[in-house]
Amino acid sequence: MGERTAAFVGMAIGLALVACAGEGTLVLQVRSDLIPGTELASVETVITTREGVEVGRFEVGAAERRSWGVGARVAETSLAAGRYRATVSVRDASGAVTLERRVAWETRSGELAVVTILLTRDCLDVVCPGAADAPELTSCVAGRCAEDGCTEETPDACGPPACSTNADCAPAPSASCASRECTPSGACVDVLDHEVCASTEVCSLASGCGPAESSPLSAPGAGHAHVVALDGGYRTFRVELVAGAAPQDLSAALDPHAASVAPVQDTLAGLSTNGEWLSLAARRGGCTEGCVLLAPVRDLTRWEVLPEHRPALVGFTAVTNAGDAIVYIGEGDVLLRVDRGAGGWASTAARLDEGSGHLVASDPSLTLDQSRVLFLCGDDTTEPNRGAGVCEVPLAGGAVTERLAAGSQGADVFLAGPREQPDGTILFEWRDPSGTPAGLRKILSDGSVVPAAGSLADVTSACVLPDGRVVARVENVRLGVFDASGSELLALPVDFGPATFDWYVDGCGL
Repeated sequence: MGERTAAFVGMAIGLALVACAGEGTLVLQVRSDLIPGTELASVETVITTREGVEVGRFEVGAAERRSWGVGARVAETSLAAGRYRATVSVRDASGAVTLERRVAWETRSGELAVVTILLTRDCLDVVCPGAADAPELTSCVAGRCAEDGCTEETPDACGPPACSTNADCAPAPSASCASRECTPSGACVDVLDHEVCASTEVCSLASGCGPAESSPLSAPGAGHAHVVALDGGYRTFRVELVAGAAPQDLSAALDPHAASVAPVQDTLAGLSTNGEWLSLAARRGGCTEGCVLLAPVRDLTRWEVLPEHRPALVGFTAVTNAGDAIVYIGEGDVLLRVDRGAGGWASTAARLDEGSGHLVASDPSLTLDQSRVLFLCGDDTTEPNRGAGVCEVPLAGGAVTERLAAGSQGADVFLAGPREQPDGTILFEWRDPSGTPAGLRKILSDGSVVPAAGSLADVTSACVLPDGRVVARVENVRLGVFDASGSELLALPVDFGPATFDWYVDGCGL
């Protein structure tokens, strides 16, 4: 037993001595090879009785523990004697749950229960039980499925071991702060010892001690807009809505992680309302036709391409605040939703617009409460935005409501970008039959349409922030931020270089 483990157990025994009569003490710890700060931002533990009654909830931030590689305490409490379960969830820097595991144990009166579980990267894409597994193998342990009772203290519940000594787990990592170990449960794991690094550094297998990787993009905060620039192709930028902010080249920021396929096509950009998730239609990650791409703003190294999902070049993409659902327009101009489950992204998307009674859909956006999807609905199969109306459907699917009748603004008028405002009204852009932008209009609660307030009647390509501010293109020379009355609060000159001939706002969030 190493010095750290001995000291930890000694402290835990001390806790057991102060437990009330008839109670036992639980000390739950996690071992993980995920990188603190980006991949592992926090760990939440929910303890329940065998019958499902919650008896404790704990959350530990990555910065609060440096010993994730060798065992970090995430919960300690006194419990009445009995059988218990815990659900332990790892959240990354965006707040998304990336790993989750259930564990079961028994607490005995006057005794200490030390429960150590592995939450390692080889379980990131594993669903338990697998197709060939027994139904009781519901937890992923080091890449394989095991019973919930499998812990480092109860190896007999873990199934046949993959190793018996550290030599079985060769080769060792080259980083001096890392090693490879056979754990008591018979699993080979990479041990990242962050405590041997400087206080501002973490250990990685590839580079040893060094700064935690971070995104080149500014963190969610005062608000951001997505802008797609047409520059002999499509590149997407993220603009912080503060005076003097320079556009952040999202395409360039993705290049080191998700290689692009020439010609560059990063378009149909979406930004979740909370500013944490980016969605694109992109030729990246080996996808030459343009697939849905998702990346957390705070850690672009965790980008994902969904190769089965190929958006039509119509409208936008929209992504939920949890990063677990993306809405896009698919082949045939139909409205689709794809979901992320415990086993990853679904290979088949759910169609949402079938009940609209119209032939085509385009320009989806989520309502501010994330429960519904607004989209253009119409019948022109060559120009989906021509003569369109505005429809609404629950994100979960169901009945479609026509908020603005197709053709009501004119059979040859182009509509674009329906966006909900906090008061429930809907902004949309319209263009006259020649295609000339003619500003924003607003759908009121009674279904009537009026010009948008103030200067918003003259801008184009708009989106709405959760606090009601509107971000829009002004005369193709600047990005304007407006309040609900249409008064301009902030003007940001937008310069994407001399070759750029056009650009448009494709979403905004915090």
